[in-house]
Amino acid sequence: MDAGAYVGTFAAAALEEGAARVYCYEPAPKNANRLRDNLRRYADRAVVVEAALIGERDEAVSLRLSGFDGAHQTEFAVTSDAPKRSITVSAVYFRDQLLHICPDVLK
Repeated sequence: MDAGAYVGTFAAAALEEGAARVYCYEPAPKNANRLRDNLRRYADRAVVVEAALIGERDEAVSLRLSGFDGAHQTEFAVTSDAPKRSITVSAVYFRDQLLHICPDVLK
């Protein structure tokens, strides 16, 4: 289970090392598209979920975009008051995903 999968580096490494399946959570649309492209060769072994994993039951969340595609933050994890551009993205409840997937490894 790859929370904040970005473009799939961890997921690809796990799949290359023999993981049966990796669930990848990436809320930023641009990153999710790259992630899908990068993991296409693994077919159904790489499951891309275009959503943020959050600790509360919300269906959408504000994602604050940083100047670097790998450093976006949900409104729940914001560490800076600096103004940033935000978009609304889908979100899934972290605990429900854990119970459904029962991962051996969580990143």
